[in-house]
Amino acid sequence: MKNKYLSIIFGILVFCHMNALSATQSVIPITFVLHWDNSSQLQNSPAHLPSYSPNVTLEDYTLHFYYNHPDCTVQLLDDDEVVFEEPFFPYTANNINLPAALSGQYELRIIEGDYYFSAVIELE
Repeated sequence: MKNKYLSIIFGILVFCHMNALSATQSVIPITFVLHWDNSSQLQNSPAHLPSYSPNVTLEDYTLHFYYNHPDCTVQLLDDDEVVFEEPFFPYTANNINLPAALSGQYELRIIEGDYYFSAVIELE
């Protein structure tokens, strides 16, 4: 009987802890726009562009990449000035920690060769 009550109390504590974590952490999905440099007609034609958009979320100061993504460069820009860059983000990596000193709106770029995906994110 004592073990039953302990199990119930433990279950309630775990449930409360999980709810507190989910209430304090917000995961924000990021919607991207595709850009490409069409100065070279052969390599940059729309037929050679990816048919997918990266599946990325922002949680606090961490970018989470889901599913497979190619090797890429990740940049944060403020008024066209690069304030953070991960020059080689391998396809095997899943997370990037952004500097906590940054705050405000930034353009997030995921660069893959002659094209890139961009989105506006807010860091608080």
